[in-house]
Amino acid sequence: MSFLLAIEGADGAGKATASALVVEQLHAAGRTADVVSFPRYIETVGGWALGAMLAGTLPRGTSPKAANDVVVFDRYIASNMAYQAAQVPADEADAMMA
Repeated sequence: MSFLLAIEGADGAGKATASALVVEQLHAAGRTADVVSFPRYIETVGGWALGAMLAGTLPRGTSPKAANDVVVFDRYIASNMAYQAAQVPADEADAMMA
């Protein structure tokens, strides 16, 4: 069974550092783990998965969740909602967050 762990926080709060430390501790405990960071400005999740598959680091038919015991997200749904809401007028953002 795989687990997903999301670490949320403001810019500069230490999410990347915390994510790396969690993965380091999981590796030390004999678990497979990886970090997925958001937002992805340069590449998409699909692009990452395709690149990993083509590089031979992600077997066909697997996802980061299937390839690891734990996937640590450096931001996830709450941050995505906030970033998307920041791009629309306030009245529309209120409806979007409801």
